[in-house]
Amino acid sequence: MTRFLVAHRTTIAPIAALVLMFVVWELVARAGRIPQYLLPMPSSVFTYTFTNFGLFIPHALGTIQSTLLGFTFSVLFGIGLSIFIVWSRTFEDAIYPLVVMTQVIPKVAIAPLLIVYLGFGQEPKIFLAFLISFFPMVINTTLGMKSVSTELLELLTTLKATRCARCASCARSPSWSRARRSPSPSPSSARSSGSSRPGISGWAT
Repeated sequence: MTRFLVAHRTTIAPIAALVLMFVVWELVARAGRIPQYLLPMPSSVFTYTFTNFGLFIPHALGTIQSTLLGFTFSVLFGIGLSIFIVWSRTFEDAIYPLVVMTQVIPKVAIAPLLIVYLGFGQEPKIFLAFLISFFPMVINTTLGMKSVSTELLELLTTLKATRCARCASCARSPSWSRARRSPSPSPSSARSSGSSRPGISGWAT
């Protein structure tokens, strides 16, 4: 038993902490010192959720739809923008600060403006999901393209490959795959990492 706990402590410890938190929450709420509308009991919350589960389905589907649409737009625009950023140094210098600015501005601060400009429908939700996922998509794709080995670019140049062929070959390279799976960097680290341009001359020629 002890070996099992030690071997799975990274899984058991968070679960035990979560259960302990709900137990303490339940005891505090049952003590009656805090009004139920401020701190309801977890048992009441779970009971109401399972009893009225049908009410959550339409809203959950709307949230999932908005999230997927925003993510899809971020993939399309993010990858396309990354290609232009890697392709042209002038374009990178012009557009990169604006891309970083979309991450620096708090999303909570612009949410009321989105409601004013786009209304109360799904449009502001889709746009907010787009903003959240757009920056990591652009940064990771750009860094992945820039980390392609110079030898690969020189080989493609020797083979007289077109720019489209180079882009397709670099997209299948392991370095880009690792960059796309890596966690998104902070704006400052992304900017410093993006300033190095290994092998970009191979793209431009």
